[in-house]
Amino acid sequence: SVVSVSTSEQTSVAARVAAVINESSSIKLTAISGKASAAQTAQLSNSVAEMKRQFDMTKALKDQAELKLLRVENELKSYQERLKISEERNSKLTKALEDVHRKTAQQEFRRKRDRLALDCVRLGKIVSMRTGPTTIGDVWEEGYGLKELNKRSAELLERKEELESRKKRTQTLKRAAKKGSSSSSSSTDFPGEDVDVDLDLATEIDVLRTHLDQLKRDENALAEERRMLESEKAVHQKELKRCQCEERSRFYRELPSLHNQRYLLQSMLGRGGFSEVWKA
Repeated sequence: SVVSVSTSEQTSVAARVAAVINESSSIKLTAISGKASAAQTAQLSNSVAEMKRQFDMTKALKDQAELKLLRVENELKSYQERLKISEERNSKLTKALEDVHRKTAQQEFRRKRDRLALDCVRLGKIVSMRTGPTTIGDVWEEGYGLKELNKRSAELLERKEELESRKKRTQTLKRAAKKGSSSSSSSTDFPGEDVDVDLDLATEIDVLRTHLDQLKRDENALAEERRMLESEKAVHQKELKRCQCEERSRFYRELPSLHNQRYLLQSMLGRGGFSEVWKA
């Protein structure tokens, strides 16, 4: 038999076929998207779990760092307190040591000046004296030590001159006695008298020679004593000038500590030009 199909029927059939194809395609896409969503959900869950684990680890590390920082801060605070106490103790010790050295230096000042006062009487001192109608200058006044030496030296010189004079007279008498004894030896009746005179003169000459030798030794001893006294006098003059410069210094009264309290001035060693040299 022959079946005839109209155009409208063909169109409806094609439409139904397309709908079936679309429906089957949508079913397939739905299944595929369902599978993809499950994989993404699992991956997302794993990522969330990993992030949570890392967050927990970071939080634990942060807590440990905070505890460590707190412990370090406490240790630093304790160290700073100990350092402050140590600095205060060192400061007190430094101040006490500085006071002891300063008192020792001041005692040394007084001791040197007491010794200078005694040496000024023996060796001499600097005094202000009028040197002109309108001028006053410093003049050195000798002490009793050199005055006594000069006096003893004058006495020894006078004694030496006296002994030399006696020696010359004795030698003159001896020569005269020798001439007289030779001229009257044939005519005298008492030759023993000339012999006694010669013996007395010889004894006198020996005594004078002994006195002169002793006088020479005394002069040598006096010269050595004068040399030592002059040496002491030079040292005394130098020390006297040093003390005068020291008393004029601006550091003399307080004896300050310099260079961040590292050096404490004790005594002046010298002064020249515009500079001062101190023992510290």
